[in-house]
Amino acid sequence: LRLTGRIGIPTDRLVAVRPRFAGVVREARGAIGDEVARGERLAEVEGSASLSRFEVVAPISGVLLDRRAVVGAAVGGEEALYTVADLSE
Repeated sequence: LRLTGRIGIPTDRLVAVRPRFAGVVREARGAIGDEVARGERLAEVEGSASLSRFEVVAPISGVLLDRRAVVGAAVGGEEALYTVADLSE
């Protein structure tokens, strides 16, 4: 039996995780395929303007599908550092 199909993730269960401010990634956790809980710290970014550090947390529980966070890399407020998907259903 041969079947042709396409598997997709509903967009309401897929989240691009972005830092609140531009800065430099000082800590990055998690690997593609890791399960994360809502509120779990994924990265720490040092803000360019204030030099204070702030956490980047998972907004939903799910699985890391993509990780772009690299320690020492400069990031803007619009860049997605991670992609998290809720694959529970």
